[in-house]
Amino acid sequence: DAYRNDGLQPVVIELKYKSGTPVDLSTSTVRIQLKNSLGKLVWEFSSASADPDKILTLLPEGKIQFPRVSSWTIPASKYFYDLQVVSTDGYIRTFLKGTWVIKEDITT
Repeated sequence: DAYRNDGLQPVVIELKYKSGTPVDLSTSTVRIQLKNSLGKLVWEFSSASADPDKILTLLPEGKIQFPRVSSWTIPASKYFYDLQVVSTDGYIRTFLKGTWVIKEDITT
């Protein structure tokens, strides 16, 4: 969960196969889309983004770093997300999915 208008601290996640082997991301594009209950896209993090608030940095050993965002100004709501890795040949694999709740901030 997060609060609307709050910043986001950078975080690193690591993708591994069930065998424990890290996912090779060296030639892939990674993206996470947040969509509302109507399926409308409201935010996308991507390793191909030109926007520093939306860029995912791909690191060795299957690690993905999310950016530091000074102020995240998306509406307070419950969003649905998934994390996809797209290889250069177009093969898509979804590694994570879930919900991300953005709560209304009290202080404005």
